[in-house]
Amino acid sequence: MEPQFWTVVDRYTDTRWWFGTPALLVGAATVFMIVLAIVRLHKYSLMNIVLTSLALSGALALALPGALLAWRPLVALGLDGVDLARLPTTSFLSVAQVFDRALQMNYVGAGLLLVGSLGVFGMYGARRGSSCPNCGRERHPDWKGVCPECQLMMPGLAESPLMRLGDRSASGLPVTQFGIPSQTVLLDQGAGGTAWVEIVEASVGEGERFAVGARLTIGRDPNQCQMVLDDDTVSARHARIEHEPQGFVLYDWGSRNGTRVNDETVVSRRLCNGDLLQLGRTRLRFIAPETVDDTATVLLDAGQANAQLVALDEPLAGRVFAISRIDVHIGRGKQNDIVIDVPSISRRHASIHFDGQEYVLVDDGASNGTWLDEVRVQGNARLTSGQIIRLGAQRLRFERKEVPDATRN
Repeated sequence: MEPQFWTVVDRYTDTRWWFGTPALLVGAATVFMIVLAIVRLHKYSLMNIVLTSLALSGALALALPGALLAWRPLVALGLDGVDLARLPTTSFLSVAQVFDRALQMNYVGAGLLLVGSLGVFGMYGARRGSSCPNCGRERHPDWKGVCPECQLMMPGLAESPLMRLGDRSASGLPVTQFGIPSQTVLLDQGAGGTAWVEIVEASVGEGERFAVGARLTIGRDPNQCQMVLDDDTVSARHARIEHEPQGFVLYDWGSRNGTRVNDETVVSRRLCNGDLLQLGRTRLRFIAPETVDDTATVLLDAGQANAQLVALDEPLAGRVFAISRIDVHIGRGKQNDIVIDVPSISRRHASIHFDGQEYVLVDDGASNGTWLDEVRVQGNARLTSGQIIRLGAQRLRFERKEVPDATRN
């Protein structure tokens, strides 16, 4: 009965050409673009997602009636094909008006589909695919100006006084930045040399090197980190490397998946040339030529304790723990240097670090916190003799000895 239906309707409207393949293609293309948008839109900016969603939802609402009329016109209009010949002539004029309006809706829907398609392919708004104007790296929607890696190579003096983008290389090390050679100039020879972190295994950027400077922060968030890793197993702010008097030291920043050095999970570790670092699924190599760090490093005499902790609470009251290493880790786990098997203490609770002059108390992300003279330690705090350290329910008194004959290497 449909051919007979169209023969009658053709007397009142000339839109029959549309209500066939064209209308069905527009409807199918709208559904396809919506499915593609669900897969792709998470890569783009919020503005892109909102505009594309509005455009595609509008296209679907406007194209659906035309697709239904093209597919099953009698069912869509609620007509009985058997009694079609008995319908009054005036009814077909109303049917023709419905087709005319559906055609107009389809035209508008096709236009919205075009706008939504542009959004699906990221052709408006900020997106990852746009590039840093300085180095050409794909841009993250949260970046402002150049990418964080370019900012690292052009630092302010307060952040990283060692390296700055210059006209010619004076470092003697081959520096690459996203595959593009970068020339660097050494700013302050008196501050000691610099070191590099090379990407060994990652989804993008393998073989690239990044100058450490005075501090290099590593993570997934470009607003908080200088070295940004596109790896969903890396925390937003995962770890940092600091240039301290005794050398370069890696600190885990309470990351979700932990930080490993040479396949060993660490909270903090002094780095040596060639050390392999693993953050999530990304593997890095620390590069520091022997000539890099000629700063005198104070080493503690392993045979003589320069400081100690005295337990004040039961069941360890009166027990003395010697601190005779540069890094001393404290916790309930047996892998620590000082093991305190008390339920309120975390497996890796805190550490004491000697920087060559001062002792520093570092909280290692303990659930019950690390307290110094009943003030919670946020990150780290300098220690002075006589201060009370509280780890969970266990109090320890820090005592320091003056050792004038500490060897210097």
